[in-house]
Amino acid sequence: MRKHTILAIGFGIGLSALSLGGQQTWNGEIGDSHCNLEHEPIAQGDPVLPSPECVKLCLKSGFKYIFILENKTYAISNQDNPDLAKFAGQEVKVTGEMKGDVLTVSKIEGR
Repeated sequence: MRKHTILAIGFGIGLSALSLGGQQTWNGEIGDSHCNLEHEPIAQGDPVLPSPECVKLCLKSGFKYIFILENKTYAISNQDNPDLAKFAGQEVKVTGEMKGDVLTVSKIEGR
């Protein structure tokens, strides 16, 4: 009986660690999959648009939101998160779950 109790407690602790371990927080920028790490002029000789305007324009052209963290880009799985549009092109604090190079966003805050 004692052995089963110890196993049950260990199993419960393991499940708790799995459920808590998924959510993390990072500081980075909401960008777009066209410009990635660096915004470019629309046409040669044009000025580079400010980041928020550029990201919104790229999104209208069919590109996707990405998360930029320390010069690396991550795809965002839940493109329908309403805070992505609110913080497009801005420095943010993002909470979510990262699996490989894909981020599922649960919360976005301005920095």
